[in-house]
Amino acid sequence: RAVGTLMAPGRLHVIHISMLQAQASARPDAVFIAQRQADGGWRRVTYAQAWQAARNVAQALLDRGLGQTAPVMILSANSIDHALLMLGGFVAGVPVWAACAAPTARWCQTAPPRWC
Repeated sequence: RAVGTLMAPGRLHVIHISMLQAQASARPDAVFIAQRQADGGWRRVTYAQAWQAARNVAQALLDRGLGQTAPVMILSANSIDHALLMLGGFVAGVPVWAACAAPTARWCQTAPPRWC
């Protein structure tokens, strides 16, 4: 997949969400994702927390009128919040465009989205 490709909800996204939901039930307290913090510590999110956050984000996206014709564009480096926003988009069926990190933000403002 090319950088800047719009990720329209599809079969792969359904698989990711199904796996997350299954793990949230089977191993709710296991770490799903972790990120090193500036102080050297770790921010950890469990499967149960990620599943709940994804559902909350999904509802927030739908409440704001986002959908197949109104996608989400993420302009940030990889992070836990980035991942949870993407998962929320997958749950809601809202296309997510993980465009790029801040150094190439100028390109992101002019690049047309492409569906994968």
